[in-house]
Order: sequence, then C-alpha cells, then structure tokens
Amino acid sequence: MSKKIEKLFKSYREQLLHLAKLYGVVEIKSYARSSKRLSISQLELLLIKNHIKLPVNRSSDKAIAKQELKETAIRNVYLSIAFIFFIG
Repeated sequence: MSKKIEKLFKSYREQLLHLAKLYGVVEIKSYARSSKRLSISQLELLLIKNHIKLPVNRSSDKAIAKQELKETAIRNVYLSIAFIFFIG
C-alpha cells in the first residue's frame, strides 16, 4: 500500500467500510442508514459473502508473528535444556 493510501485509512475498519462503499454492498449501506454499527467480523463476513477480497490486516499479522516467535523461542530453550541434560 502506498503512503497516501495508508494515511487515508487510519484503521482496518475504515478500509472495510471503504471497500463496501466502493463495491456498493447493500447490506452495509442499510446498516449505516439505520445508524447501527457493525463489528469488524460482521463487515468481513458481508464482504466475503459479496465475493470481495479483504485487505491485509497488518496489526493482526504482527501479533500472530510475535506469538509464533515467542512459541519458537520457548521450544528452542526447552530442547536445548533437554539436549544438555541427556548429553551432559
């Protein structure tokens, strides 16, 4: 995504709403008119239902990567301790 587009959208929710507006998703427009606020997961489901590709959610990707790194590091520590215990 270019820097102009990143500045245009401050949140993942805004990206989803913009996609819905671009593709003219009727369900989302009707919720907006009735002043009801859809959750991010509801917005995603409505966009998927209308065959619209979702944007990349960068914040959740970072969180998942951090969790995987943490799990890998812990597993490596345990394996190292076990290896040292059995060899030494």
